[in-house]
Amino acid sequence: MSYLLENKQRMSELSAASISEVPNDHAVYRSVGRMFLLTTKDAEIERHNKDALEYKQKIEGFVKQKEYLQRGLEEAERNLREMVQARRA
Repeated sequence: MSYLLENKQRMSELSAASISEVPNDHAVYRSVGRMFLLTTKDAEIERHNKDALEYKQKIEGFVKQKEYLQRGLEEAERNLREMVQARRA
């Protein structure tokens, strides 16, 4: 799941970089479903940067959640080992 968000984040960053290279007098269009909307260059760069930031925050949230769950799993395994050893003794 994380790698998909990383790919989306990378695509947003690359799109923002690509749009920033477009001359100011050129039209910039945004794809919405099956149509295209005329937008400003700055608005599109801002949108892509915002999307990249959102993906980054989601990735960080998933990483924190993964670490939390791993700690819980390790604690549960440790408790089970202690219970088995106590039962053998």
